[in-house]
Amino acid sequence: MRVATIPLPSFALAALAGAALASCTIETGPRGDQFDYTRNEDGFLGITTSTATARFPMEDVPGALFLVAKCVHNVSHPENNELTLTASSVGSNSSGTGPSLDAMIYKLDQAEPVVYRDPQPAFDPATEFPATSAGSWQQSAANGAETLRLPASNSQDVYVNLQQLLSRLPKSPQTIALRFVHGGSGSGQFGSGTVQEYAQYSFKDVSIAVNGTNFGRILTDCRKGG
Repeated sequence: MRVATIPLPSFALAALAGAALASCTIETGPRGDQFDYTRNEDGFLGITTSTATARFPMEDVPGALFLVAKCVHNVSHPENNELTLTASSVGSNSSGTGPSLDAMIYKLDQAEPVVYRDPQPAFDPATEFPATSAGSWQQSAANGAETLRLPASNSQDVYVNLQQLLSRLPKSPQTIALRFVHGGSGSGQFGSGTVQEYAQYSFKDVSIAVNGTNFGRILTDCRKGG
């Protein structure tokens, strides 16, 4: 039997070559891992985008909390890496909306709880993001203010700049505990209250293990030079 060889036009060869430059990997975590991991590599642009996603049911109200941790790693310019966390409150069905998220309180390992706040619009990068060692978390002052978006309290999505939140740590924490507060009045700016004030609201707690998990892989993906 003869095998026919069909020459491909140059544009088809170029398309195949371009496809080879991009790859996508989808993985579930080890048994018991809360997050699923997806990694997209774009060799043409030198950009790797990885995400870790998880769903957590609400206890006291219908619906669920979706968390998406995302790293955009620039191979040539890792100082421009973007590391974010998106929290979405959804209802009990695909068309419903979940409770409004009034604030996020976080604890890194055994540190005191801190209300996550929108930094001042005008800031000094040298003061806000001091230089650290090469192995430490880095913050790109050029896009730090742009990647942080905090909605009003009646929004269902919360955008957190993880790069900024972790920038002062010499290494990634072992655990990240998050409390998403809801059930407030629905007025005022997201995260404008105090820990004590938010103690009276309903909440959803999420404890995230870092070491050996898909969430931890996201943090590793976004280290400077990682």
